[in-house]
Amino acid sequence: MPPEGIDPSALSKFQNLNFGNDDSIAHLSGDENEITSSGTHHKLGNVFRDDDDKAENNRIRTELLKSLGQALGLSGVSEKDGVVTFSSDFMDKLEELLGKDVLHRDSFGIDGELGTVTSGKPLTQRRLTAIIDKTKLYTEADDNQGFYRQKLDIIRGELDAKVKAIKLESINQAIEEFVIVEKCIDFLDKENETVAPDKSLEQKEQEAQKVSRKNMKLGQGAGRSAAGAGSASQSPLLESLRQYTGLTFSKQTSATLASLEGRALQKHIQHALLAYVRLSCNAYSSALRHGCLEQLTDRMRKTGHDIDLRMRKLIEFEAELRSR
Repeated sequence: MPPEGIDPSALSKFQNLNFGNDDSIAHLSGDENEITSSGTHHKLGNVFRDDDDKAENNRIRTELLKSLGQALGLSGVSEKDGVVTFSSDFMDKLEELLGKDVLHRDSFGIDGELGTVTSGKPLTQRRLTAIIDKTKLYTEADDNQGFYRQKLDIIRGELDAKVKAIKLESINQAIEEFVIVEKCIDFLDKENETVAPDKSLEQKEQEAQKVSRKNMKLGQGAGRSAAGAGSASQSPLLESLRQYTGLTFSKQTSATLASLEGRALQKHIQHALLAYVRLSCNAYSSALRHGCLEQLTDRMRKTGHDIDLRMRKLIEFEAELRSR
């Protein structure tokens, strides 16, 4: 199964906080549902901070990291017997997305061996606001496209940095794949702007699905329906996807989509494209870290234009890397 998606609501309790002072110290309520203030941070406070204060500071920092991981769709967070740990890879990715000057990673004091928050340092409104404001780049109002555009830029930067160590052909193939991923993001942006309010397109979809079901009732078969899923006569939205990105769904998925209409079909396509984009970004980033870009691009080129097959191969590839 693809990894869980981004969940901007995970940061809801950290948003719109205003304690009246940037140096106000944020604390987590006992039920962990609310952020409160427990005074103001002073430099001399470090000397007189007791164990209870340190524990409370670690608790809210732990909750913040958990919420950031969920909001940004990052793996590497584990919880056992009430103890939450964060992998080095998780912290690396988080720092990469938020920036060193925003995250202040050292202030969390993640223990390298145990992976727990140990610094005991207070979390001020100033730091909390800076972190939450940066996450809005990825989580606000664009169905996550901004997040993945940023990730693609990061991967391209990594590719440029390793250009001498990678075959030119592999780099060109990877760039071709990035173009496909960008087209998917563009398609999502385009559909958000035009499809949602476009009643005529939704009506066309509904009419096309009625024709498809009628044909199936007449005994022309689901196979034919699936084969024609990318045609304009059956689904204008799927045909638009094919023309814009060059991608199609498998026959099995297309047969399932034949039963969907309007918004339901649009939602399915949006979720599928976001999953494909996300898996692509994660897989290519992993391939660069493990020095196996050529293997991944070669495998993806053999999948053709089938979105479902491409997602399966990406998931398999990452699973293989984890098992090494």
